[in-house]
Amino acid sequence: GELDFKFKFYSNFEDIIKEVFISSNKIYTCSKSLIKNLFKSYSDLSKIRHLYTEIPQLEISQIIPNYISTDKIIIGMFSQIREEKGQYKLIKALRKIKSENLMVQIIIVGGGSHSYINYLIHLANQLGVSDLIKFTGYVTSPQDIMNLCDIVVMGSKYEAFGRVGVEAMSFGIPVIFPKISGVSEYQVDEVTGFSYDDEDIESLENKLILLIKNNELTYGQWWNWNINIYVESTTNESNFNGDLEFIIVVLRIIVENCLRNIKSLNKIIDEHIKGNYIYITYIFINFDQL
Repeated sequence: GELDFKFKFYSNFEDIIKEVFISSNKIYTCSKSLIKNLFKSYSDLSKIRHLYTEIPQLEISQIIPNYISTDKIIIGMFSQIREEKGQYKLIKALRKIKSENLMVQIIIVGGGSHSYINYLIHLANQLGVSDLIKFTGYVTSPQDIMNLCDIVVMGSKYEAFGRVGVEAMSFGIPVIFPKISGVSEYQVDEVTGFSYDDEDIESLENKLILLIKNNELTYGQWWNWNINIYVESTTNESNFNGDLEFIIVVLRIIVENCLRNIKSLNKIIDEHIKGNYIYITYIFINFDQL
């Protein structure tokens, strides 16, 4: 909160973390990196575990906004608009893209302060790339726009988890992401997208151009379908002993339904575990080649 959203706490933050640590039997964070960041002064972290953020199934509208250019490569950024979210990095990378006459449209989705949005508009004008960019402002269903994108770019300086990356993956969209904290825990470089060093605009430019010039990469045909599954018991370790049959059932249902029929998946899991309370805390599948 302090690093990303600039939240300020009335009490000393280290004192808050100390109180949480001392008074809790179990502590859950949304990523491994957050454990290291918040509890770095503690040697025994056995009571702390990560529990990845659940990403619900997203309903998609089939209506295409009139500002979307369907004959261009659509590159999207989705977040609040402020310096920490890094929209300026993408804008700076556009000068080289425009110099190579690549047909792209940049959709920057999210609300923010008028002063900072005006700064970004001024930056785009200075670089001569304002004609490539559309600021949508706040939208109630950003997934409708994301579904139309060919590439999603993340630019945050800090992310505890970064759910935008997972949402893009659920649509089979490659993600260009900075090598930071939580995002790097689930993004796989050169599999689900491409990483770049934070503030390295040249690296960001190169990764963008690579995807733009190779349509077979842009449209996800390069993805191998990989399933990552993390299972945690809510009671004790004896409740789950690596039951291979259980894993096979879950994976088969995921593949057959392509994550579309979540209720059916939950029903199969509930019937199979027969009272052993097991959380499927995080599942993603890239299924372009299924």
